[in-house]
Amino acid sequence: MKRMSFNMRIGWVLPVLGLTLLVTGPPATADQISLNGIAVPGIEIIGVNEGQLIYLVAGGERSAPLESVSNIRIDAHPTYTQAVNFLEAGQARDAAGMLRNVLRNANQREGWLKQFASWRLVQALDQQGAGEETAAAFAALVGITPDPFFLADPPTQSLAGLEGDARQRAQARLERAQRGASEEARASITTMLAVLSGEAAELSETDAAAKEAAGVVNADRVTDSAVALPATLANSDDAAVDLLRDGRFADALIMVDSQLRNDPGRLQQRTFVKALAMLKLAEETNDRDAYLDAGLAFMRVVVMSRETSAYLGPALLEAAVVHRAVGADELADALFEEALLLIDEQDEPDYYRRYTELTGN
Repeated sequence: MKRMSFNMRIGWVLPVLGLTLLVTGPPATADQISLNGIAVPGIEIIGVNEGQLIYLVAGGERSAPLESVSNIRIDAHPTYTQAVNFLEAGQARDAAGMLRNVLRNANQREGWLKQFASWRLVQALDQQGAGEETAAAFAALVGITPDPFFLADPPTQSLAGLEGDARQRAQARLERAQRGASEEARASITTMLAVLSGEAAELSETDAAAKEAAGVVNADRVTDSAVALPATLANSDDAAVDLLRDGRFADALIMVDSQLRNDPGRLQQRTFVKALAMLKLAEETNDRDAYLDAGLAFMRVVVMSRETSAYLGPALLEAAVVHRAVGADELADALFEEALLLIDEQDEPDYYRRYTELTGN
């Protein structure tokens, strides 16, 4: 079989997974986002609603799940993009200052921008270890009644070290913010208060001890993984990968989402881990939409991959699994063949074995 080109691989997969790339005339604005790793320029962002980013393109209004959106560039607020770049580079202090400027300059029609900037400010303060400021920023975020998306991953890294008056002030601020807040906000604040009180650390130590006693924490666990993993992850000590090995797919998804939001390093690896967790959850529920979401996540890996990427072959194979699950057998067969060209039996024994089990070859 003649090997598919990079563009052909994308073209074969995207139509079945339901991702449409809109081709229009010259853009009226210069805002830009990436959807599942694919740049969408020439848009105007107008709002956030129920987990969706709402934007305008030539031809009308569109929406996209917030979890699929990245690389936001705002024509009227270039400082926001600079701040996120600083944050992702580990320069949290610089990012925090820029984000505060964005919040000051956002107008009343840009409530969506205030949500994004407030959310990122919380991350920046948490990253730099400013626990009391983090609590205050999260309380302020709750106060603008944001979309639940922005409350799903409460900051805790900087809170554990707070002591004395600083801890009491942080607790009091969060408790005030919790009154009358949404269910999602109350749940996140409860998590933060548990960290401040030390309860979360006690629970974590107890859980770890129980796992060790049960033989779960074991250096040889890699051989008993609940999923096939690319060889590059065989000895990984990443927390989300460990959860995948244990078959705790929902927990793995929560963990990797947190990693992607707060520490976007190793983007391709974490996107693959997220896609694999999504696929395993789809297999448990046999939900078509869940399969399609997983397929789009694997396509993000393909889009990010070079020909030598360790994740390209496995991502194409799992995309084939998705196509088979949704009834696109012909495309699944083509993707299985393409994946085999990239999966060497010696280099990728687990994925080669998965290929043979799935195809009977």
